[in-house]
Amino acid sequence: MKKALLAILGVLCAATIGLSVLSACGGGGGTGGTGGTEQTYDVTAPDGEGYDVEVDKNTAKFGDKVTITVEVTDPDKYIESVNANSYELSENTDGTYTATITEDTTISVKLADYEEVTSDGGVIWNSNNADSIVAGSNNGWYWDEDNNMVYAWTFDVIVNWDLVSMMNDRMTKLTSSNQSVIPDSAISYEINKASSGNSIAGFDVHIDTEKISVGSTWLTMTFKGGNGSSPEGTISVKISVTEEPAAPETMTVVFTYENDTDYPDKDILINVTDKSTNVTNTIWLSDFQDGEYSFEYAIGHTYMVSCSYSILGDDGYYDMTTLYLLEWQGTNIGAVNTLERDGEYARYTLELTTEGIEVPFTIQEN
Repeated sequence: MKKALLAILGVLCAATIGLSVLSACGGGGGTGGTGGTEQTYDVTAPDGEGYDVEVDKNTAKFGDKVTITVEVTDPDKYIESVNANSYELSENTDGTYTATITEDTTISVKLADYEEVTSDGGVIWNSNNADSIVAGSNNGWYWDEDNNMVYAWTFDVIVNWDLVSMMNDRMTKLTSSNQSVIPDSAISYEINKASSGNSIAGFDVHIDTEKISVGSTWLTMTFKGGNGSSPEGTISVKISVTEEPAAPETMTVVFTYENDTDYPDKDILINVTDKSTNVTNTIWLSDFQDGEYSFEYAIGHTYMVSCSYSILGDDGYYDMTTLYLLEWQGTNIGAVNTLERDGEYARYTLELTTEGIEVPFTIQEN
């Protein structure tokens, strides 16, 4: 009888223990859950001085991922770090950040000041580059991927990379800190090859002038070679875009030309650049009407003139051949009007003081 009673008590105890275990393991239905409701956590993302923060959700369950977008509103600063509580987040390829939520989380952002870097890893910003450009102006042009002529501000970047002839496109990056002044879509580059061999000697960094606005921005440019020792350099410079000055008073002069080369007229162009504003007028010989071209000359300004033969090559790029001009001088009621060669290169200085004068361009090979 005692054995039977003990057996019954044992079964009852086992059942009681079993119910206790089930009660402890059941209930909430998820990690951190109580009373049948799954635990949620607050995600706080306060704005700060020089930046705004957005998150795609303000509450999250355990293990949920939250996407963070940081907009820097101070163009002189950049993001140094983004943290979820004490954990530093890595930047995604699209510029956002992702945090996995396991507790109440506060997003914090640390900014740092841009600093000018003009030389790094053999990449050198040419000291002759302008640090201020005028909206609506340009200092030349380039051919884009669709072979369209794009007027641009072009900056010279020099590299000291031996035997490097290819670029790592994935790692090469050109960005602007202020997208409203110079958007990333306005920035491009071309490779300059060494005069001997096939190694990279530098880059032309182009800014499409149709896409820029008044203000200032920092250009950060990372160039990485794709072969050899794969060198890499990052430079950072501040560029200001200023208001276009009031249009100067002009006078009309007439350009004429005589082509003494074997190159066809239709493939020859003349660049006329106002030295005061760096605005370039590209005039093709096909633009001349009955052998004449009416040019609005800014009174009191000096122009730089160059001439080239340009034709599309088999590689899809335009091949340029420098041509020369015959120097010229004329007088009109005591005023001297001149086209003079400027130094050893095929660049010429045009200075005119007389309205309606005829300027004869005689195009020659050297």
